[in-house]
Amino acid sequence: CVFPFTYQGKKHFDCTLHGSAYNWCSLEEKYSGKWKYCTKDDFAPCFFPFTYDHNLYHSCTTHGSFIKRAWCSVTANYDKDRAWKHC
Repeated sequence: CVFPFTYQGKKHFDCTLHGSAYNWCSLEEKYSGKWKYCTKDDFAPCFFPFTYDHNLYHSCTTHGSFIKRAWCSVTANYDKDRAWKHC
């Protein structure tokens, strides 16, 4: 997988279900038909430290989570990219 990749004008920082019942990823920065289904090893890892709400985090946080479930950014700047996953 290549992250981030662009598919139909949208930038993806992790595997996606877009147009599929199974998670997949592009094998090129700009999707051109080369892809694969994701395995557990393909999903983007947490990126530390990351910026959220103008604060720097060095581990998963529950800040901003309505259900208080820990999460992390998969890029250096969540405020800019809005790419995240649960921890």
